[in-house]
Order: sequence, then structure tokens, then C-alpha cells
Amino acid sequence: MGRLTVATVALVVILLTSSHFVWARQPVPSNRTIVPGVRVGEIALGMSKDDVLRRLGKPQVIYYLRKKYTLDNLPDKYGMEFGHMRVFIIDDAVRRIDVQSPSSH
Repeated sequence: MGRLTVATVALVVILLTSSHFVWARQPVPSNRTIVPGVRVGEIALGMSKDDVLRRLGKPQVIYYLRKKYTLDNLPDKYGMEFGHMRVFIIDDAVRRIDVQSPSSH
């Protein structure tokens, strides 16, 4: 084998080995990750109102258009606000999740 071939093989082995170590050190994704079109942390599209309430507790505000509601008198469509997160529910399923940065308040 020529010197160039040995050097090329050695370089490839070094690059593959180092990229493996870099990949192995990457943090494991947490469930608090925002996955657009899927979920925000533990809250996912398609979840029921009861599942959301179990995970986030009582909302600060429940509303639709300009009217406020309580958990006892909910319309078919409404939004629930939990601090920097808003969950929009239609027919008892999460259809949209909005997250606002804490620094934008």
C-alpha cells in the first residue's frame, strides 16, 4: 500500500471515530422540547382537555373571541392560557399550541 493510501485510510478512521464521539456526547432530547406541528413538552396535538388539565393544572384564563369562560361552561371552541403557553381546543381535542417567550412580556 502506498503512503497516500495509508494516510487516507488513517484520516478516514480518525474522522469517523471523532464524529462518533461527538455524536455520542449530544444531549438526549427532553420531553420539554418543542416539536412544531406535534407537541410542546408533554402537551401534544389531539390530546383531550382533561389530559391537558392533568399535566398543566388549572388555566389562568379560558376564552373564545372576547368572552371568558370557566371549566363548568365551555363552548365547543376555546383557548386556555397557562402562563406563556396557550392551548386551543375544538371538540375536546387540542388543535393548536402557542408558546410565547418569557422575555416578550
